[in-house]
Amino acid sequence: MYSYPFRVPSRFALIIRAVVSQEGLALRLDPGFKIINIAYPYIAKKLLTDNSDEIVNILLEVIFDKKGKIQLEKLESLLNILFKDSVNINSDLIPVANASFKLFISEKGSEVRKNLLLSIIKDDKLEFEDAEKLFNLLKETFSPIKLAKNAVKKIISPV
Repeated sequence: MYSYPFRVPSRFALIIRAVVSQEGLALRLDPGFKIINIAYPYIAKKLLTDNSDEIVNILLEVIFDKKGKIQLEKLESLLNILFKDSVNINSDLIPVANASFKLFISEKGSEVRKNLLLSIIKDDKLEFEDAEKLFNLLKETFSPIKLAKNAVKKIISPV
């Protein structure tokens, strides 16, 4: 850190110090503790729901490769991590669906739409394999039956 000419703002330094201290305590209590397992769902939700330019650019870098082709495994991983341990999937699913739809139809979403089109055009031919995989992933994730089941569970046991 001393070799490079940059400074960390004091509030970030305090946050980093607090996180490192908490991680050290957690590691003493549980040597198998991994902070990324705790942070990743938060990061996934932030990537999928935040509409700021910086976060949208990061999301695009995660979901699309350098050639603009969609990386379905990464999108699936984000969605799986986000909803894997959620007590009430609907509380996370609805904001993600809403933010995704708003992004897709917005001016900022033009990059997403362009990259999706590039993903299904290969060698001047339309190939729908990636589009079909994406559709199936979204259909499974945002299934009305899944939403209804979770809504009923919440009504029956509103804990």
